[in-house]
Amino acid sequence: MKNLMNKTALAATAFALALAFALIFALKEPPSALAQSATPTATATPTATPAPTDYDSDNDGLIDIGYPDQLNAMRYDPDGDGSVPRYDDEGNERDEYRKYTAAFPNPAAWKGCPQSTCRGYELVDDIDLVGYSNWTPIPGWLTTFSGENPRSKLSHSISNMTTTGAGLFDSIDKTETKSGTVRNVALKNATVTLAIAAGESRPVQPRNAGVLAGQNHGNITRVQVQGVLTYTGIEADKPYAQVGGLVGRNYGTIDLSWADVDINVNGAGARAGGFVGDSRGTGATINASFASGDIAIAMPSTYARKYVRAGGFIATNKGLITDSIAFGEVSPRVSGTNPFGIHCWDGGRWTNVAPSPSGCKPKE
Repeated sequence: MKNLMNKTALAATAFALALAFALIFALKEPPSALAQSATPTATATPTATPAPTDYDSDNDGLIDIGYPDQLNAMRYDPDGDGSVPRYDDEGNERDEYRKYTAAFPNPAAWKGCPQSTCRGYELVDDIDLVGYSNWTPIPGWLTTFSGENPRSKLSHSISNMTTTGAGLFDSIDKTETKSGTVRNVALKNATVTLAIAAGESRPVQPRNAGVLAGQNHGNITRVQVQGVLTYTGIEADKPYAQVGGLVGRNYGTIDLSWADVDINVNGAGARAGGFVGDSRGTGATINASFASGDIAIAMPSTYARKYVRAGGFIATNKGLITDSIAFGEVSPRVSGTNPFGIHCWDGGRWTNVAPSPSGCKPKE
């Protein structure tokens, strides 16, 4: 993975340089921060029930997360109210309740949100997932997840996530309210691997993978991701997967975010973007963001090459992208690849982006 400062030669215009510095300032964290060698130490999982406590110590309505098992337990409470049903319809205690209360003992009494109206979760410490050999993505996230650190201008981080799934989240808010929100968090040294087995039938819907999420239908703000994503596919005339440094497929809004993710595409059948693989729909917007990872494509045949789509920022776009930059390299540079993005159709548009995209003309 190349240093971001070595890639600025690709942004040859004064506009690109000015925008890059504006983004760094807006994120309030220098690009080098994600490459720091120091690895945060996660708080150990408690072995005994702690003394009564307040899970919302700052009374902002977000339940505190201080160690990996608490992060993992969010999956059992996707609406973030701190309440997980204890019994199933037959009166048996649910396994989800046991796992949630192991991470948050006595949540009914100790969750502490003002008037007991919890509305999400927040990191209160850096989390290291090195002990989770294969992280299972959190499905259907419906509420707020924040990594904001009120004691400094930097975000709390999640390090060393390894997954063969979609990312930290499988999807962010597929409901009509689109209230799912992820903000002010950094993911460091992530490893995401998505593979299509030989002979596997094509799924009804293409698979999606990104370091943060496979799909975003909600809101992502000030999120930074760093790592490696590898997709292994098969020769196919239609995409099996959308893969992106931050998100595989975007239907929602993304602002002031950065992906430094090297992406390896082995075989055909993928739309791969350094930031997002595919963005589509009237509500799909990406603003003031940048990608600095490289995309390397290994294509076994001319047939495979015909169906590859890859861009340093995005592969295919049916939404709106504004004020954004791609610094990474795409190789090989053949038909179907572009330093920024390759395809834009059905109302898709971009303004103030660099390098120059292909596939459509900018529209206001």
